[in-house]
Parts: sequence; structure tokens; C-alpha cells
Amino acid sequence: MVYHNIHYMRKFYILFFLSLILCITSVAQSASKLRKIGSEFEKNRVYEKASDYYLKALKKKSNEKEAIKGLSRCAPFYLKKLASEASVSFSKEKYQEVLDKYELMKEYQSDIRKYGVEVSVPNTMTNLKEKTDEHFAETFYLKGKENYNVALYSEAVDNFQNCLNFKSYYKDANNLLYKAKEAKNVQEAEKFYYSGVSKLNTKNFRSAYYDFEKCLSLKRDYKNASQLKKDALLNGRVKVGIFNVQNSSNSGNGLEKTLYSNLVRKLELKRSPFIEIVDFNTIRQQSRIQSSNYSSSYAAQIGRDIGLDYVLIGKILQINNSTSSPKSTDVTAYEQYFIKDSNGKSKPQGKKVVFKLYEKSSNVNFKVEYDLVSTKNNQIIKSNILSETISDNINYASYRGDYTKLCVTDPGSNGNSILGSLLTSVTMVDQKLFKARKQLKTPYELHESAFDKISKDIANEIFPKLN
Repeated sequence: MVYHNIHYMRKFYILFFLSLILCITSVAQSASKLRKIGSEFEKNRVYEKASDYYLKALKKKSNEKEAIKGLSRCAPFYLKKLASEASVSFSKEKYQEVLDKYELMKEYQSDIRKYGVEVSVPNTMTNLKEKTDEHFAETFYLKGKENYNVALYSEAVDNFQNCLNFKSYYKDANNLLYKAKEAKNVQEAEKFYYSGVSKLNTKNFRSAYYDFEKCLSLKRDYKNASQLKKDALLNGRVKVGIFNVQNSSNSGNGLEKTLYSNLVRKLELKRSPFIEIVDFNTIRQQSRIQSSNYSSSYAAQIGRDIGLDYVLIGKILQINNSTSSPKSTDVTAYEQYFIKDSNGKSKPQGKKVVFKLYEKSSNVNFKVEYDLVSTKNNQIIKSNILSETISDNINYASYRGDYTKLCVTDPGSNGNSILGSLLTSVTMVDQKLFKARKQLKTPYELHESAFDKISKDIANEIFPKLN
């Protein structure tokens, strides 16, 4: 009895002093010291701590052989300890603790594998994991069936899915999951259907359209939702006629056609189901329009006669084109070449030369006016004057010799000083200058860019008024 007490006290004091050492040891312990601490824990069969310190040693020095050996010895004991703790948790029906222990084992296996240590999960733990998965699968399965029977289909879907996460082919859970999803879709489709019907009755056609669209996305061919969606679209859609753009700038003949084409294209790209764009050709075919110059009230009258809800008319007020005079500058540089020194080594030299640097720019400025008019009362819904300036600039260089050899400074002067002789490279003139574009964009290209921007701005401004 006395012997056992002495043995117990001896072990207690050893562990006490080891813990004390851990508290006062620096964070910057060496791999050797960490391995020795692990070894002390191993001698006292504290395998979890021993394993932990062997791992810390290996993180400091991954090829610490004694630490690898110690980890190989301790790892099986540590996993058996975890399996034993999991067994106790299972007996007390603390199933989540079993899963937590299993995940801890898998993480531990991954950590030690980095250092070439392979240890299998104990069979007892594998069996416990199987039984625990079975328990959770059954629990979620029963909850799912209960939800399904009382039409809680969303909850049923979640529970059957959770069941299958534990057991991929558990009983008839896959079939029940499919049925629950179908029932859930029908349930949700019905909500959107009746919401859409209610909105149709209050003439909220556009919102009704989207409700029927959601209904049909959940359950194709649900009741008469497809026909009701068409009815909502028909009643909620507006027709917008785009009249030819007029040009009152007295310049840029034909540019009004370019602006018109850009405007129609930008409006069509918006792709709203409730906005039908009617081009001028269609307007002209369906009406008795006689003038090429029309006021907003005249355009509204034409639009009203052919069933349009709105008309859009535009006018170019101003076009200004300007091009700067070309500017050229002489720039001094050094064309590099090489000579042999007394030792037969190549030395760079520079020949002073001049190359030309050219600059030129052009600008185009447009001012455009538009009116969006309701055909019901000739009221201007949206009106604005937009201005856009597009510029183009070119900077390029020209040299009659080999521009790839041009240096900013004399390469030969580097060798005339101790510091210069240490330099191994010189700054070359920017090669991009000699390859740069030498022609300004044409006025047509600048006009296209300006009209593209103006058309986009008009489309963005009027669409909120139509939707």
C-alpha cells in the first residue's frame, strides 16, 4: 500500500514539474527541447501531450528523426484514447461528441501524415461512427416523414437531405426527398399563382407577370398560369415609337441617321418584356406622315393614330470638329555602338543624334436634344439636352536610323568613371514611341463613339419612365 502511494506521488510530482516547465518555457523553444518535453510525457504515458510536443518539434524541424519515432509510438495510443472517450459518449447517447471525436482523429491523421507517420483509426471508432451515422440518418428520416405528412414540405426537404448526408441510400429517403421537393414546388407555385391573380384584378399587370413567371419556373404548366402571364404582358406592355433624328446643326449631313441607328440599338438591348420598340420605317408604313420636321405634338398625334403609347423624337443641335496643328520636337539621343578595348572586351559608345517627336489631337463635340412624349395627352414625360465631347491624341517618334539602339544618355560616358564602369545597362529611349499610331481617328470614328455614348445615356434616362 505504501509502495503504491509513493509511486503515485512520484508520478504526480513529475507531471507537476513538467507542467511548470511548460508555463515558463519561451515560445522560441528549439526542436530538440520540444522533443525532450514530448519524451518526458511519453515516459509517463501522457500520450496526448507527448504527441502534441513531438508535432511542435517537427513543425520547427520537419526531419527531426527522434520526434518522428516518438510520434509513431504515441499516435496509436492517442487514437485509442479518443476511441475510448467516444465509446463512453456513445453509451450516454451523446452522439455529436462521437462525431466530434471522429473528426478530431481525421484531422490528427492529416497532421501526422505530413511527417510520414501513418496510423489507422481504431476499428472500434469506425464501428461507432457507423452506428452514429445510422442514428442520425434515422432521426432525420423520421422527422422528414413527419413533416411531409403535415405538408411542411420545405422542412421535409431539409430533413431528408440531412438524412442522406449521413447515409447516401437510407431506406426510401431518396424517393421521399424527390416527392417532398415536388410538393414544395407546387406549394410555392400556388402562392405565386394566386398573388398574380390578385394583381391582375387590380390591374397591376407588370408585377402579376413576374409572379406568373416565378410560378411557372417552379411548376411548368401550372393551371392556366401560362395564359395569365401572356394576358399580364399584353396589358402591361407599352409601345414606343422612335422617330427619325432631325439635324438642325447645318453640318454633318447624314449623321442624324447614325444617331438614330445607335439609339434604336441601345433601346432594343434593354430587352424589357414590357417595352416594344417600334422603328421609324414601321411608323411610316402605318401612318400618313408627311413632314420630315415634326414637333412633339405632331409626333404624338401620329403615334396615337397607330396605337403607340409614347414617341421619342431627337434633334442634333450642334456639331463642332477641331484638329490641332501638328507639333514636332527635336529630341537629342545617343545611338549605341561597341568598340574593343585593349583587353579585347566590348565597350559601349554613343553617337549623338536627333529624332523627331510628333504630337497631334482632334476633338468632336455634339449637343443633342430629345423629348419622350405621351400620346394620350401630348405631355412631355422626359426631356433633356445632352452634350458629349470625344477626343483623340497621337504621340509618336520618327528616326531614320535604328531606333532600337537609341539611348537617353551617352552609354560611352559610363566607362569614364569608377561608378560608371560598374553600370551594366543604360536607359533606352521608349521603343513604343516609334511603333505608336501615326494617324488620328477619322471624324466618322469619333462620331460613332460620341453617338454610342449619347444613345446609351438617352436609353438609361427614359427607361425608368417606361418601366
